[in-house]
Amino acid sequence: MRSGGVAPTTEATLQALRAAEFPVAGQYIYLNHAALGPLPRRTADAIAELAQDFRDRGVLAEAKWFGAIARTRALVAQLLNVSPDDLAFTKNTSQGLNIVAASLPWRPGDVIVTVRGEFPANVYPWLALQQRGVQVRFVKMRHGQICLADLESALQGARLLAISWVQYSNGFRIDLEAVSRLCAQRGVWLCLDAIQGVGALPIDLQATPVDFCAFGAHKWLLAPQGVGVLYVNPRVRDLLQPANVGWLGVEWRDYTAFDYDSPLSASAARYEEGTRPLVGIAGLEQSLRLLLEVGPEPIAAHLLDLTDYLAQRLLERGYSVLSPLEPRQRSGILTFCHAQRSAQELFAALRQARIVGAVREGGVRISPHLYNTREEMDAVLAALPV
Repeated sequence: MRSGGVAPTTEATLQALRAAEFPVAGQYIYLNHAALGPLPRRTADAIAELAQDFRDRGVLAEAKWFGAIARTRALVAQLLNVSPDDLAFTKNTSQGLNIVAASLPWRPGDVIVTVRGEFPANVYPWLALQQRGVQVRFVKMRHGQICLADLESALQGARLLAISWVQYSNGFRIDLEAVSRLCAQRGVWLCLDAIQGVGALPIDLQATPVDFCAFGAHKWLLAPQGVGVLYVNPRVRDLLQPANVGWLGVEWRDYTAFDYDSPLSASAARYEEGTRPLVGIAGLEQSLRLLLEVGPEPIAAHLLDLTDYLAQRLLERGYSVLSPLEPRQRSGILTFCHAQRSAQELFAALRQARIVGAVREGGVRISPHLYNTREEMDAVLAALPV
C-alpha cells in the first residue's frame, strides 16, 4: 500500500471546502457516500432558491433556471470527456439501464453477459428481456474480483456486457481499458453502470470507450436524488431507438406550433421523454462545479490515501479487508470484517460513535469523500472493538 498524504496545498483546499460546504461533518463522521452523498451547502442553497422562486413566481421563474440544463449537461460532458450531445438526463441509474435494455434491437437467442453479485439495478433490466428470447449469462466473481479471463470466455457469442465500473459491496474496480478493448475486439456492446465511480475516480470515455454508461447523481456526485445521466456513444445512437418517446425528445421546428412530422432529436436528448428533473439538475450543477474545482485526480488520490491508511491499520489489528488492495483495483470503498465480531456488531459500534457506514455482504463498508480526514479514520479505529 502507498504511504504519505495529499499534497499540502490540496489538503488545505479540501479542508477549506469541508468547513464551507459540508455541515454534515459537524454532526457525524459521514462515511457512506456509496449509499447517499450529503448535499454540499451550495447545492442545498441553489435548490432552496429555486423552490422559493417557483413558489413566488410560478412559470415566470423558468427563464432564470432553465439555463441550468445546458450548463449541467456541459459539466457532465467535461467530467466524462464526451460531447454534451451524447448525454441524456434520467431519473436514476435504473432508468438509464432500462432505456438501453428496452431500446436495442434484440433477437431471440441473443446473449447478455453480466456478473453474479452485481447490484440488482444492473440485473433486472436484462432479466426482463428473457421474455423476448434473450439469454442472460452470469460470470462468477472470484474472491470478490472479476477475472478478465472469465469475462473473455463468457463473451463468446454475446451481444452485450452489462457490468459495473466499481462493485458496490467491496469497491472492486474493473480494468475498464482492458474490458473496453475486449468488447471492441469481440464486437460486443459495453454497458457500464458507473454510479459507484463517477465523482470519486477519474473517467475518460474517449480514452476507454463504452457504448452506454448510466449513473445516478445522489452518491459520489453529491447531488439530489431523482437525477441521473445516460451516455450513449454516437456510434450506436441510431441503434438505440427509444422504446419510450416523449415530446422533449423531438427536434421541434416550431416550438410554439408543434409539427407532428418533426423528427426525434439527433442528440441523446431523444431519450429524455418529458419534463426534466429541474430541481435535481440545478443541484447537480452546483455539486459538479465543486467537484471540478478540486479535480477528479486529487479526489481519487485523497480517497486512496484515506482507505490505504485505514486498511493498513485494520490489518494490523487483526481485521480482514474484503476490498482489493491492488491500487488499480481500488476505489473509494473499503469493506472489512472481523472473525469474532459480526458486521452488525461493528456497525453498531460505529453508529454509537456517530460514524455513518453501511453493512454489505457480511462486512462493514466505509466510503469517504473529498472532505473526510485521516483523523476521522483514526476515530473509526478507536470506535471498533479490538
